[in-house]
Amino acid sequence: PQHWITGKDYPDGATDTIPAQNFVGPVNVIDCSTESAADHDFLLTVDHIKAWEAKHGAINAGEWVVMRTDWYKRNGSEAAFLNANETGPHTPGPTAEAIQFLIGKDIKGWGSETIGTDAGKAGGME
Repeated sequence: PQHWITGKDYPDGATDTIPAQNFVGPVNVIDCSTESAADHDFLLTVDHIKAWEAKHGAINAGEWVVMRTDWYKRNGSEAAFLNANETGPHTPGPTAEAIQFLIGKDIKGWGSETIGTDAGKAGGME
């Protein structure tokens, strides 16, 4: 948070002042490892999340959501982990609509196994 342009002047605006309990809560792991292995540009959509909820139960306010991709298996090679070429990075992640859907559920946080929290091609998704 301290590196944010906005928010750094708020109480608990730095990582060392945020209460640790703000990071603790139930976790929902959406397994997209098969899809991510087949398509490095795989995008988690609202429909994927709804299908996951139909099988596992609702994602509730105050819970975490983590996208499992097994991307961690690439961490021995920078090139494989970044998976970039002349068209940009190719890593799985959520659509903007999926994140907005989860924000609407008042989740505590979002996580993924890739270099960032967005899909590699997020920069081109306006």
